[in-house]
Amino acid sequence: MVVREGRWSGVAAAAVVAVAGLAATGTATALAHTAEWRTARVTMGRGTAAIQAAVQAELRRYVDASGLVAAGVGALETVTPGGFDAATAPLVGLDLRGVAAVGFIVPSADDAVAATQATWRTRGLPGLTLRPQGTGEHVFAVMQRVLDQSPRTDGADLSTVPEAVDALDRARRAGATAVSDPYVLLRDRGRPIGEQQRAVIFANAVNDRTGTFQGWVIIGVRAENLMARLLQSSVATRLDISVHAGADPVPLARLTGIGTGPTELSGRAPLRVADRQWTLRVDTDRATLPGADTDLDRGIAAGGSAATLLLAVLVYVVGTTRRRLAARVSAATADARTAEREARRQAGLLRAVMDSIGDGVAVIDREGRFLLTNPAARDLVGRSGDSMDSGTWQRRYGLFQADGVTPFEVDEMPLIRALHGDEVDEVEMVVRNENRPDGLRLNVSARPLDPAAGQPGAVAVFHDVTDRRTAEEAVRRLNSELEDRVVARTAELASRAEQLRASAEQLRAANAELEAFSYSVSHDLRAPLRAVDGFARMLELDHADRLDETGRRYVARVRTGAQTMGELIDGLLAFSRLQRQELVHEEVRLDVLVAEVWDELAPDREGRRIELRVGDLPFAAGDRRLLRQVVANLLHNAVKYTRGRETAEIEVGFHQGVYFVRDNGAGFDPRFADKLFQVFQRLHRAEDYEGTGVGLALASRIIVRHGGRIWADSAPDRGATFYFTLPGKGIPHADAGAAGRGQPDRLGAGTARV
Repeated sequence: MVVREGRWSGVAAAAVVAVAGLAATGTATALAHTAEWRTARVTMGRGTAAIQAAVQAELRRYVDASGLVAAGVGALETVTPGGFDAATAPLVGLDLRGVAAVGFIVPSADDAVAATQATWRTRGLPGLTLRPQGTGEHVFAVMQRVLDQSPRTDGADLSTVPEAVDALDRARRAGATAVSDPYVLLRDRGRPIGEQQRAVIFANAVNDRTGTFQGWVIIGVRAENLMARLLQSSVATRLDISVHAGADPVPLARLTGIGTGPTELSGRAPLRVADRQWTLRVDTDRATLPGADTDLDRGIAAGGSAATLLLAVLVYVVGTTRRRLAARVSAATADARTAEREARRQAGLLRAVMDSIGDGVAVIDREGRFLLTNPAARDLVGRSGDSMDSGTWQRRYGLFQADGVTPFEVDEMPLIRALHGDEVDEVEMVVRNENRPDGLRLNVSARPLDPAAGQPGAVAVFHDVTDRRTAEEAVRRLNSELEDRVVARTAELASRAEQLRASAEQLRAANAELEAFSYSVSHDLRAPLRAVDGFARMLELDHADRLDETGRRYVARVRTGAQTMGELIDGLLAFSRLQRQELVHEEVRLDVLVAEVWDELAPDREGRRIELRVGDLPFAAGDRRLLRQVVANLLHNAVKYTRGRETAEIEVGFHQGVYFVRDNGAGFDPRFADKLFQVFQRLHRAEDYEGTGVGLALASRIIVRHGGRIWADSAPDRGATFYFTLPGKGIPHADAGAAGRGQPDRLGAGTARV
């Protein structure tokens, strides 16, 4: 107790001295540090204001220069190259760093480019060639004075530079100087990326003496050159200074004086540049500012701490010297007791781990006696590990090779091999005894004991693999059965493939017969028809005077019947050949097909008043020639079945993935709509409306072959609407047609516009 009290009295005295000394040192250090920071902030604010004033004044020179040139050009009676050179000559002596060129820009629409070029060639620029980019409104550089080594860009179209176009628009609307957002100059875009510089332009609109807009004067400035010169002329090199356009995180220019590490002080100031506001950023640390970092606080902290530490150590040594040995004895005794408790705890932990793991663990000494077996080991082998002689293991435990029949020799047992120094991995054995009559299959690994264990021996770890081996055997059986099934299935597929080849051969033969039949129909049926029509025509021409009115009518009916039969044969042949024709897929504009077919129907429309509406029709994917047949058939029917209307109305459109052709004609009974698309089916009398009854069947087959479908909706005397679908992108054309906005074209009798 005396030793302990003496030691703690010395520590207490030293602690009191240390706390008091460090408190005094900390207070003095904090006061000095606060004073230095106050000085640093004041100095930083003054420096930032000075830099802002210098940079703002210099930027104003560029704005004034742009306005001066614009005023000079605007004072010219006619803007010419000579007048432009005179107006821009003062820029040479103004020492405007970073200025790449000053140019005169004029606007031009698409259809006025040639006229604009001709105008400026007559004004003294015979070699000027305007190079429009894209479509729409263009802005061309027609004259320029290059102030650095950059290549000229006469005739270039600035409409591809959105930053420049925005600045030109603001300058014209405001009637004052406008500055663009940063961009890469056109003259630099051909250079390697590493050599490209960001730039801005100052733009002023130019009006002549009457106030008429003539164009713009622009000054292109390389921002890096401009800002580097401005900043270096205003500040010390230890400051990190950058200028940002608007909210752009990437600086227009940066002067780095303190490296890339963290900064202690930062200043921000606005810069008004024409109609935009930029931001000046100044960053530094205290060491760069005069009087802001004197090291006084660090000196106070170091000196006070050192003095306090020395004084506390001295007090402690004086108070504890006589009792130090007794304290060491007491500490050693406590350490020994702690080590003993820790050893017992570790032994208990090891026993708990061994008892809880599912794998069996067994340890033997050099004589083959079991030093340790866990519950899992005893459960797996069916007996406890109390055998004293390894020669009795076979009789006691029943250890067999993987075949379950051959007994394990003692020297081949994993634990004995490990005892002799071998490392044994995943040896499979079967345990069969009175407690394990069915046998248990184990996977065993063994290692010699580490010499650090204190005595020679070996350890084995083993686990039950009986279920896994059973599952593997089942998998092998299933694989064998699967292989047999694959062989049988392969043979079956080969047989079916042979059948398919035979069917394909039969199909080719059938197609050949169908071709021969088509030729026979085309030749053998047409020949008699031509003969009938020819003889009837001869009667009509050579013997008309011998025939009365009834005879002439009969001859005309014979000729009409022959021609109708010819049309039926043509339709039937086209219908039969369609299924065998190969589709040539491409992107098809249906609005173009409608226009072509409508022109071809001009003879049928002659003398009639027809209003045609064509909506926005998207692309379709398919065979253009076949889809044209569909459009031709539907439009021809619409024209034919509206003959009874004073004003026929036909609409072609697209809605929610479906194309449609609508008319206000005779219509049909919807009960018979399913007959429309069958061959030779007609819902009107041939005397009223001519036709073969094949057209809609042909259109239906074409649509179905393209993967679409076709249907119709109508009522008697209320018109008809035919719908069909086609695979496609579904992107309408903006210029699908002048009549594609839902407004009818009323162009007079027999005319319409697509």
